[in-house]
Amino acid sequence: SGLYNIQFSAQLINTTNDVQEVSIWFKKNGSNIAGSNSEFGTPQRKSTGTASRLIAALNLFVALEKNDYVQIAWRPSDIGVSIEHFGTQTTPDRPSTPSVIATMSYLSSNGYTSNLFTEPYISAVTNGSATISHPANSISGKTFKY
Repeated sequence: SGLYNIQFSAQLINTTNDVQEVSIWFKKNGSNIAGSNSEFGTPQRKSTGTASRLIAALNLFVALEKNDYVQIAWRPSDIGVSIEHFGTQTTPDRPSTPSVIATMSYLSSNGYTSNLFTEPYISAVTNGSATISHPANSISGKTFKY
């Protein structure tokens, strides 16, 4: 169990003649995580044969216990929007483009109030605000400014 940071990006593509909206959010153990949704506007396609593209990127801190799992959910406003990958390209040579990149990093074994952190951390969250704290001033080599 502990606190994790999830970083996520998706290669969105829009093949329609209109601007489309895409919602992307996180779920924990099958339930929506409150406040985790992001809205992205994908531009209309450039021409009949050229779709528009957009990288959607999100970041989330989440406390997880043993056997917890996290999902990434999405909903476009039209079926003409998808998450797409691209193979290797030439002239010049370029590597493939993945449809999704997701990274989960372990931060702490005891959640938001850990003294294991050596930088500021979120110590309390209420509706519309958060408290940013730092470990004890006895940690040497750190200067905290507000």
